[in-house]
Amino acid sequence: MPAEITATADSQARSPRRRTRRWLLRLLSVIITVGLLAWLLSKVEWARFGQMVAALPPLALFGAFLAYGAQNFFRAVRFRILLQRPDLRLSVLLPITFYHNFLVRVLPFKLGEVAYVVLLRTRLGYAVGEGISSLFGARLLELMMIILMTALGLLFAGGAGQQQAGTFVALVPIVLILCGLLLYYAGALLRGLRRVLIGIGGETRAKWWRGLLHQLASLAASLDTLRQPRLFVAAFLTSFFSYGSAFILNTLMLTAVGVEVSLPLLVLIISFGQFAISFPFSVSGFGVVEGGWALGLVLFAGFATSDAVAVGFLLHGFQVISASIYGLLGYLWLSRRQSEVAH
Repeated sequence: MPAEITATADSQARSPRRRTRRWLLRLLSVIITVGLLAWLLSKVEWARFGQMVAALPPLALFGAFLAYGAQNFFRAVRFRILLQRPDLRLSVLLPITFYHNFLVRVLPFKLGEVAYVVLLRTRLGYAVGEGISSLFGARLLELMMIILMTALGLLFAGGAGQQQAGTFVALVPIVLILCGLLLYYAGALLRGLRRVLIGIGGETRAKWWRGLLHQLASLAASLDTLRQPRLFVAAFLTSFFSYGSAFILNTLMLTAVGVEVSLPLLVLIISFGQFAISFPFSVSGFGVVEGGWALGLVLFAGFATSDAVAVGFLLHGFQVISASIYGLLGYLWLSRRQSEVAH
């Protein structure tokens, strides 16, 4: 399956300029990842890290593992809502979500995101536009939820931290509204972009140009389906439950390593970790995710840098391991279904 995903991604960038730009972005991601990892690793006291791992309660680990599964369950429900396929059984979509999330965690350069579209196409016969539009909507909803929870954390944290973040708090509602409008009117915006491109280059250029215009039209038509208040609210509420599952997971892990802060500060720490996962210039999130957790712990929990970095590696490592276990389960589930269909 990874070979199919890589081939699909590479086939979308055939022109020399796009290939060059693609490799430059990849090189930048590698540089950022290696630089951050080198700095973070130099800050870790490994004896202390070993103590943290040894002191983790098995019950907390089990609860966090279940919460990770719940997070992916709600992601699958959200995908079904955004795909507008109420007849699509979760027993079909859930293994795809498990496997997709695993590939997002381990494959570099965002190739894992392509997995979802490829799996919908190869396993369920869905159009590429359907996969892209539902994935795009899911990512925007996740971003909106993180921004919303960050705003609430800042507003209720109080003290000097709130005063220093006053400007950010004022901007958060604006960003949240813009994200909502972007999602709700994404189809119209893409059609406007297509008209601009036609005005610049016409419709009779090279094959790749016509293909781009066609893909924009198809994607815009798919995204138009999101302009339904009931669907939008359902997807947003599902995103809330997905964030809630992630919050429970991280709260269990943070409490297990001795993080004792108020609820608003806990929300801010977790939001920093969630924001880091979305950072585009990294290789599978390594370095950036650990750094995001460490930054939140230093700012809002008063942790020493060495301890904060150790917790960052612990949290990210646990999530990669959990994603691998659920991903293996999803892969075996998909393989079994394929075998049943073949027979």
